[in-house]
Amino acid sequence: MYTLGSTIHHETITADMMRVVVVDIRNATARVPVPTEDVQTVGQALGNFILWPLRLSRAIVKKCSRQPGSFECGYYVMRHMQKIISANVVDSWKLVT
Repeated sequence: MYTLGSTIHHETITADMMRVVVVDIRNATARVPVPTEDVQTVGQALGNFILWPLRLSRAIVKKCSRQPGSFECGYYVMRHMQKIISANVVDSWKLVT
């Protein structure tokens, strides 16, 4: 979701609309809700900003793995810490023999 001004392709972004950029397509032939002269389908919108109704939008949040009772993404941090400790890596990433 972007908030980069009040117009897009010379069209005013009203309170019930938002500016989106299409980065992932599931159905390239699906019609966009607000077609323009250049973009009528989702496939034509790939990589472009287009107007989209707020009622048809939702935020996409990527989640990472979690261990129960730990901080977000803690699994990956702890996994790498285990490798560092078990390899006896200390100052300057040199292996201690």
